[in-house]
Amino acid sequence: MKIEMLVNTTTNTFGEKANLDLSLERFNIVIIAYNKGYGLIPFALCLPHQVYTKTLNKLLEENPGIKSFTIIPASSEDYIELAKVRNEP
Repeated sequence: MKIEMLVNTTTNTFGEKANLDLSLERFNIVIIAYNKGYGLIPFALCLPHQVYTKTLNKLLEENPGIKSFTIIPASSEDYIELAKVRNEP
């Protein structure tokens, strides 16, 4: 299996990466998710310039049922703390 990038890519010393145009400046991180046909499954949180095709290819090798990859733009300033963990005796 091989991935077909639907966005432009560029290459740097670390390899081929997605050239993401996040025109809204408030998006400073991305969530990478994959889909096996029953919804998005998030698997990585990274900076927009860190989306490398080798990462996607490695995940595809480990999980051959993947049908697509999706990027979800987000902001590291907009989050809600969901729960805290307490040490109980």
